[in-house]
This record gives sequence, C-alpha cells and structure tokens, in this order.
Amino acid sequence: MTHLEPRMKRVLALQVALGAWLSIVEVYSAALPAHGMLAIVLSALLVWLAWGRPLLVALALATPLAGFSALHYEYSPLAALLHAAAAVALLAAAVHALGRRA
Repeated sequence: MTHLEPRMKRVLALQVALGAWLSIVEVYSAALPAHGMLAIVLSALLVWLAWGRPLLVALALATPLAGFSALHYEYSPLAALLHAAAAVALLAAAVHALGRRA
C-alpha cells in the first residue's frame, strides 16, 4: 500500500458523496464545480497509478467524460445513468486492482 492510497480513499469517498448529493438533492449547486474539478484530479491520479492496466485507465478516462456528457444533456436520464454506471465500474475495478496488488 502506497502512502497515497489512504488519502485517495478519502477523496474518492468525498467524490462519491458529492455525486450522490448532486443526483438526489440538488443538481445545480456549489457541489457541481467541486465534483467536476475533483473528477479531473482523481482521473489523472488514477491513470498515473494504473498505467499498466488498460481497462482501469480506460475507465478512469471514460467516467469524467460521461459526467461531462451528462452535464450537457441535463434532461437525459440515460446520460446520467451511463455516468453512474461508469463510476461504479471504475470503483469496482480500482478496488479489485488494489486488492490483487496487496
């Protein structure tokens, strides 16, 4: 376990909580820019940490892209569902990758 992983878990939990807040409570709030900027930072960090794993790198890049699409197609429940599915797949792949390395 690297020294980044405990901090990354907390930041990832914050990102998931912000996403849940945006989808359930209030779509356009101050959490939206924070969620977007945090997604860019987490995506870059995850691509750097998972460079040898192509599926994880693809999911790390696809999840913020799906979120950006969901933002622009705000009346499309399919876009929001695809973003949520990509986020769940990314979280599951990251947990699996970290579990296999330990």
